[in-house]
Amino acid sequence: MIRGTKQPLQLTSEPPGAKASLGTGQSCTTPCAVNLSRNTNTIIVFEKEGCERQIASVFPTLATGGILLGGIIDYGTGAVYDLQPNPVMVQLRCIPESNPRIS
Repeated sequence: MIRGTKQPLQLTSEPPGAKASLGTGQSCTTPCAVNLSRNTNTIIVFEKEGCERQIASVFPTLATGGILLGGIIDYGTGAVYDLQPNPVMVQLRCIPESNPRIS
């Protein structure tokens, strides 16, 4: 196993400070990183108070050098894959806070 079976997945949002909940059960507050198995498919839900929820998908893709370097062992462990997209970046649409008028 040349590459390892896990990969850090970077999660960012604009504005920062959103809760990122993964289908794997993990969560963090952006900007953040989580370690996932390289052969994982997952959905990520980004939520922040005052903003619309955004959803992103991550999936494994065959790494360019994985077949040559790791061969059959990396195929069996999933290390031949890279998670894509990485980093995951979302733009949250936020509702501006209204300032109450003082009469």
